Parts: sequence; C-alpha cells; structure tokens
Amino acid sequence: MGVFWFVFLFGLIYWLIAGDIERYKHLIIISAMGKLGVYAIVVYLFSLELVTLLGVILATFNDFVMAFVFVYLYFAIKPSAVKSY
Repeated sequence: MGVFWFVFLFGLIYWLIAGDIERYKHLIIISAMGKLGVYAIVVYLFSLELVTLLGVILATFNDFVMAFVFVYLYFAIKPSAVKSY
C-alpha cells in the first residue's frame, strides 16, 4: 500500500506542475529527485543480483531521462512579469 501512496503523491506533483509550471517550479526538483531515487533503488537491486541488467535498463531508462528533463526545465523557466494567480 505504501508504493501506491508514493506513486499517487508524485502523480499529484506532476499534475500541479503541468497546471502552472511557474507557480510550482520548486516541485520540479523534487520530481527529479524522485526519478533519480527510482533509478538508485533499481541499481541497488541489481547490485544484490535481484534484477538483471536488461531489467535495470528497461525499468529506469525513462526515469533517468526524465530526471535530466526536469533539471533542464527548472533552470530554463524564467518567471514572467505578470503572475496569473
């Protein structure tokens, strides 16, 4: 049940960011850390030989790429002169 709430929380964060990216810009870094956290967990499981190398690649490629996209967005977004909220 704990995994459900973890995934639900990050889904909520992504939804907030998509709604108003300037207002919730600070959540982008949390999202990037979450993606890198998934990557770290799967790599740790690989070191325990519980996951194959193919499993690591298939399970984490998207998370690894999205973490870098989130970091890029965080630094690329400039605040606008007019706030909408």
